[in-house]
Amino acid sequence: MRNLVIGLLAGLTTAGAAHAAGAPIGVWYLGGSSNTPSGYGGAVVSLPGAKLGHGFALRATADGGEYEYAAGVGKVTAHYEGGDLALVYQSSGAWGWANLSGGPQYVNTDLSPVDPGNKRRGGRWEASLQSDGELYFDAWRMGWYGQGGLTQGSYDARVHVNRRLGSDMFRLGVEGGVQGDPTYRLEKVGPTLEIQAPNQLTIAIGGGVRIQEQIPTQGFVSLGFSRVF
Repeated sequence: MRNLVIGLLAGLTTAGAAHAAGAPIGVWYLGGSSNTPSGYGGAVVSLPGAKLGHGFALRATADGGEYEYAAGVGKVTAHYEGGDLALVYQSSGAWGWANLSGGPQYVNTDLSPVDPGNKRRGGRWEASLQSDGELYFDAWRMGWYGQGGLTQGSYDARVHVNRRLGSDMFRLGVEGGVQGDPTYRLEKVGPTLEIQAPNQLTIAIGGGVRIQEQIPTQGFVSLGFSRVF
Protein backbone atom coordinates (compact mmCIF):
# COMPACT_ATOMS: atom_id res chain seq x y z
CA MET A 1 0.00 0.00 0.00
CA ARG A 2 2.80 2.42 0.87
CA ASN A 3 4.48 1.88 -2.52
CA LEU A 4 1.13 2.35 -4.26
CA VAL A 5 0.53 5.64 -2.44
CA ILE A 6 4.05 6.89 -3.20
CA GLY A 7 3.55 6.01 -6.87
CA LEU A 8 0.25 7.86 -6.96
CA LEU A 9 1.84 10.89 -5.26
CA ALA A 10 4.44 11.05 -8.03
CA GLY A 11 1.76 10.70 -10.67
CA LEU A 12 -0.49 13.33 -9.13
CA THR A 13 2.26 15.93 -8.74
CA THR A 14 3.52 15.25 -12.29
CA ALA A 15 0.01 15.74 -13.62
CA GLY A 16 -0.23 18.99 -11.67
CA ALA A 17 3.03 20.26 -13.14
CA ALA A 18 1.69 19.61 -16.64
CA HIS A 19 -1.25 21.96 -15.95
CA ALA A 20 0.73 24.61 -14.04
CA ALA A 21 0.16 27.20 -16.75
CA GLY A 22 -3.60 27.27 -16.06
CA ALA A 23 -5.65 27.77 -12.91
CA PRO A 24 -4.30 25.97 -9.83
CA ILE A 25 -5.57 22.39 -9.65
CA GLY A 26 -3.87 21.02 -6.54
CA VAL A 27 -1.60 21.29 -3.54
CA TRP A 28 1.22 19.14 -2.22
CA TYR A 29 2.17 19.00 1.45
CA LEU A 30 4.74 17.40 3.76
CA GLY A 31 5.88 17.77 7.33
CA GLY A 32 6.67 16.13 10.63
CA SER A 33 6.76 16.41 14.39
CA SER A 34 9.35 15.66 17.08
CA ASN A 35 9.16 13.85 20.43
CA THR A 36 6.82 11.13 19.20
CA PRO A 37 8.50 11.35 15.78
CA SER A 38 6.22 11.30 12.78
CA GLY A 39 6.23 12.41 9.17
CA TYR A 40 3.81 12.68 6.27
CA GLY A 41 3.61 13.70 2.64
CA GLY A 42 0.83 13.88 0.11
CA ALA A 43 -1.01 15.73 -2.61
CA VAL A 44 -4.55 16.73 -3.55
CA VAL A 45 -5.24 17.06 -7.29
CA SER A 46 -8.53 18.18 -8.80
CA LEU A 47 -10.26 15.86 -11.25
CA PRO A 48 -10.93 16.94 -14.87
CA GLY A 49 -13.50 19.73 -14.97
CA ALA A 50 -12.65 20.88 -11.44
CA LYS A 51 -10.03 23.22 -10.01
CA LEU A 52 -8.41 23.82 -6.65
CA GLY A 53 -11.13 24.71 -4.15
CA HIS A 54 -14.05 23.76 -6.41
CA GLY A 55 -15.35 20.31 -7.29
CA PHE A 56 -13.99 16.81 -6.89
CA ALA A 57 -10.37 15.82 -6.38
CA LEU A 58 -8.21 12.84 -5.44
CA ARG A 59 -5.91 12.76 -2.42
CA ALA A 60 -3.00 10.42 -1.71
CA THR A 61 -1.00 10.52 1.53
CA ALA A 62 1.83 8.46 3.01
CA ASP A 63 2.85 8.71 6.67
CA GLY A 64 4.78 6.98 9.43
CA GLY A 65 6.13 7.41 12.92
CA GLU A 66 5.88 6.11 16.45
CA TYR A 67 3.99 6.67 19.71
CA GLU A 68 3.92 5.19 23.20
CA TYR A 69 1.18 3.96 25.48
CA ALA A 70 0.79 2.05 28.73
CA ALA A 71 -0.65 -1.49 28.74
CA GLY A 72 -0.65 -4.65 30.84
CA VAL A 73 2.79 -5.54 29.45
CA GLY A 74 4.15 -2.11 30.52
CA LYS A 75 5.12 0.82 28.31
CA VAL A 76 4.69 -0.11 24.65
CA THR A 77 6.32 1.66 21.71
CA ALA A 78 4.31 1.45 18.49
CA HIS A 79 5.97 2.02 15.12
CA TYR A 80 3.58 2.58 12.22
CA GLU A 81 3.61 3.31 8.49
CA GLY A 82 0.83 3.49 5.97
CA GLY A 83 -1.17 5.66 3.63
CA ASP A 84 -4.59 6.52 2.34
CA LEU A 85 -6.43 7.26 -0.88
CA ALA A 86 -9.55 9.40 -0.90
CA LEU A 87 -12.13 11.09 -3.05
CA VAL A 88 -12.38 14.74 -2.00
CA TYR A 89 -15.14 17.30 -2.49
CA GLN A 90 -13.78 20.87 -2.38
CA SER A 91 -15.62 24.14 -1.80
CA SER A 92 -14.31 27.66 -1.28
CA GLY A 93 -15.20 31.34 -1.47
CA ALA A 94 -14.77 34.66 0.30
CA TRP A 95 -15.82 32.86 3.50
CA GLY A 96 -12.88 30.42 3.37
CA TRP A 97 -12.56 26.83 2.20
CA ALA A 98 -13.60 23.32 3.21
CA ASN A 99 -12.94 19.76 2.07
CA LEU A 100 -14.84 16.56 2.80
CA SER A 101 -13.26 13.24 1.84
CA GLY A 102 -13.41 9.51 2.32
CA GLY A 103 -11.60 6.37 1.21
CA PRO A 104 -9.49 3.38 2.23
CA GLN A 105 -6.60 3.65 4.68
CA TYR A 106 -3.89 1.08 5.41
CA VAL A 107 -1.66 1.08 8.51
CA ASN A 108 0.98 -1.46 9.56
CA THR A 109 1.84 -1.28 13.28
CA ASP A 110 4.76 -3.02 15.02
CA LEU A 111 4.76 -3.14 18.83
CA SER A 112 7.72 -3.38 21.22
CA PRO A 113 7.15 -5.32 23.40
CA VAL A 114 4.30 -7.20 21.73
CA ASP A 115 0.91 -6.29 23.21
CA PRO A 116 -1.52 -9.18 22.51
CA GLY A 117 -4.47 -6.96 23.52
CA ASN A 118 -3.83 -4.38 20.78
CA LYS A 119 -6.12 -5.20 17.86
CA ARG A 120 -4.28 -2.71 15.62
CA ARG A 121 -0.97 -4.63 15.58
CA GLY A 122 0.10 -5.82 12.16
CA GLY A 123 -1.37 -4.62 8.88
CA ARG A 124 -4.94 -3.28 8.97
CA TRP A 125 -7.29 -1.78 6.39
CA GLU A 126 -9.77 0.83 7.52
CA ALA A 127 -12.43 3.03 5.95
CA SER A 128 -11.60 6.65 6.77
CA LEU A 129 -13.53 9.93 6.68
CA GLN A 130 -11.86 13.35 6.83
CA SER A 131 -12.83 17.01 6.90
CA ASP A 132 -10.58 20.06 6.92
CA GLY A 133 -10.98 23.73 6.21
CA GLU A 134 -10.62 27.32 7.35
CA LEU A 135 -13.04 30.20 7.92
CA TYR A 136 -12.00 33.84 7.29
CA PHE A 137 -12.91 36.72 9.60
CA ASP A 138 -10.99 39.76 8.32
CA ALA A 139 -7.56 39.49 10.00
CA TRP A 140 -8.58 36.33 11.87
CA ARG A 141 -8.85 32.75 10.65
CA MET A 142 -10.26 29.66 12.35
CA GLY A 143 -9.49 26.22 10.96
CA TRP A 144 -10.03 22.56 11.64
CA TYR A 145 -8.85 19.08 10.71
CA GLY A 146 -10.70 15.91 11.61
CA GLN A 147 -10.10 12.29 10.63
CA GLY A 148 -11.76 9.14 11.90
CA GLY A 149 -11.46 5.45 11.11
CA LEU A 150 -14.79 3.67 10.90
CA THR A 151 -13.61 0.14 11.72
CA GLN A 152 -10.37 0.34 13.77
CA GLY A 153 -11.32 3.37 15.87
CA SER A 154 -8.44 5.74 15.02
CA TYR A 155 -9.03 9.49 15.30
CA ASP A 156 -7.18 12.79 14.87
CA ALA A 157 -8.84 16.15 15.52
CA ARG A 158 -7.31 19.63 15.58
CA VAL A 159 -8.52 23.23 15.69
CA HIS A 160 -6.53 26.43 15.29
CA VAL A 161 -7.04 30.18 15.43
CA ASN A 162 -4.54 32.67 14.00
CA ARG A 163 -4.28 36.36 13.19
CA ARG A 164 -2.55 38.30 10.45
CA LEU A 165 0.52 40.24 11.60
CA GLY A 166 0.58 43.39 9.48
CA SER A 167 0.54 41.65 6.11
CA ASP A 168 -0.61 38.20 4.97
CA MET A 169 2.99 37.00 5.02
CA PHE A 170 2.89 36.14 8.75
CA ARG A 171 0.08 34.69 10.87
CA LEU A 172 0.46 33.97 14.59
CA GLY A 173 -1.93 31.70 16.44
CA VAL A 174 -2.55 28.69 18.64
CA GLU A 175 -3.54 25.10 17.90
CA GLY A 176 -4.92 22.30 20.02
CA GLY A 177 -5.68 18.72 19.14
CA VAL A 178 -6.27 15.15 20.22
CA GLN A 179 -5.38 11.89 18.50
CA GLY A 180 -5.44 8.22 19.32
CA ASP A 181 -7.21 4.89 18.98
CA PRO A 182 -8.65 2.36 21.47
CA THR A 183 -5.15 1.87 23.00
CA TYR A 184 -4.03 5.48 23.61
CA ARG A 185 -5.07 9.15 23.67
CA LEU A 186 -2.62 12.00 23.08
CA GLU A 187 -3.42 15.71 23.48
CA LYS A 188 -1.32 18.58 22.12
CA VAL A 189 -1.54 22.37 22.47
CA GLY A 190 0.78 25.23 21.60
CA PRO A 191 1.52 28.34 19.47
CA THR A 192 1.83 28.38 15.69
CA LEU A 193 3.51 30.62 13.13
CA GLU A 194 2.47 30.51 9.47
CA ILE A 195 4.70 32.08 6.82
CA GLN A 196 3.48 32.75 3.29
CA ALA A 197 6.69 32.52 1.29
CA PRO A 198 7.11 33.37 -2.42
CA ASN A 199 5.87 31.03 -5.17
CA GLN A 200 2.74 29.93 -3.26
CA LEU A 201 4.83 28.11 -0.61
CA THR A 202 3.40 28.07 2.93
CA ILE A 203 5.58 27.18 5.93
CA ALA A 204 3.89 26.21 9.21
CA ILE A 205 5.94 26.13 12.44
CA GLY A 206 4.45 24.85 15.68
CA GLY A 207 5.33 23.69 19.16
CA GLY A 208 3.95 23.21 22.63
CA VAL A 209 3.28 20.35 25.03
CA ARG A 210 1.89 16.85 24.59
CA ILE A 211 -0.18 15.29 27.37
CA GLN A 212 -0.89 11.58 27.69
CA GLU A 213 -2.12 9.43 30.56
CA GLN A 214 0.68 7.46 32.28
CA ILE A 215 3.28 9.08 29.99
CA PRO A 216 5.32 12.11 31.19
CA THR A 217 4.26 15.46 29.73
CA GLN A 218 6.82 16.59 27.16
CA GLY A 219 7.40 19.36 24.65
CA PHE A 220 7.32 19.03 20.87
CA VAL A 221 8.04 21.01 17.71
CA SER A 222 6.48 20.59 14.27
CA LEU A 223 7.28 21.83 10.78
CA GLY A 224 5.13 21.67 7.67
CA PHE A 225 5.26 22.83 4.05
CA SER A 226 2.58 23.10 1.39
CA ARG A 227 2.48 24.57 -2.11
CA VAL A 228 -0.28 25.22 -4.61
CA PHE A 229 0.35 24.10 -8.18
